[in-house]
Amino acid sequence: MGLLFLLLIITSCKGDPSQRTIELEPRKDMHSVHSNVRNDLHRVQVTEIRKGDKYMYLKVREGDETYWVATAPGDIVEGNTYMYNEALRRTDFRSETLQEVFDTLYLVTRLVPESEAGDMKPSTLKEPREMEEAEVETDSESATEITLSELLDNPEAYRDSWVRFTAACTKVNEGIMNRNWVHLTTDQANGRSVVATTKADASPGETLIVTAVVRQDRDFGSGYRYDILLEEAEFQRQ
Repeated sequence: MGLLFLLLIITSCKGDPSQRTIELEPRKDMHSVHSNVRNDLHRVQVTEIRKGDKYMYLKVREGDETYWVATAPGDIVEGNTYMYNEALRRTDFRSETLQEVFDTLYLVTRLVPESEAGDMKPSTLKEPREMEEAEVETDSESATEITLSELLDNPEAYRDSWVRFTAACTKVNEGIMNRNWVHLTTDQANGRSVVATTKADASPGETLIVTAVVRQDRDFGSGYRYDILLEEAEFQRQ
């Protein structure tokens, strides 16, 4: 998927644990996030490791500079040298696991051991784009009743159509492009999830009846690309 999804949003973990890709999530609008993205090549030595539930927090030295990065859990060794070419700068980043706030921290998609970096090059990021509207075949009142698993198994059957299903909210990113980005899953989805954009409120832990338009291949630039994205979502509480 490239950087992030960072989208916002949808990457898989492949290969050796030290080379896994993590999802980096935007906090504001895409243009603001784009300005905080590092996509040049960096060579760092790990000087300290702190393990959290979601990330490994690494204090690294790059030349005369020392700073903190976070990446997916893996076989990172203190004292070893690694390379990366994609990172998102975050300020006042709070780790709930460590109960600590980092003044500045870089969320790194992938740390590669220097010995395996080969001809690793700077990454290429597209310019961020605003959300584009697309035609909708139906309206919310005629939404098709399905399950989330059915949607994820065959999204093409519901492209640009309204659907309705029940799911649990696991996470919410608020105020991105004037929308809230709500992560949804069910016990039957086998660990899979989908993101819905909405102006409605939702909270992690809630069970929601979701009505939304199914979009596919939504690409907002800067690596924010979704194979499936639900838009104009409306929620009812159970």
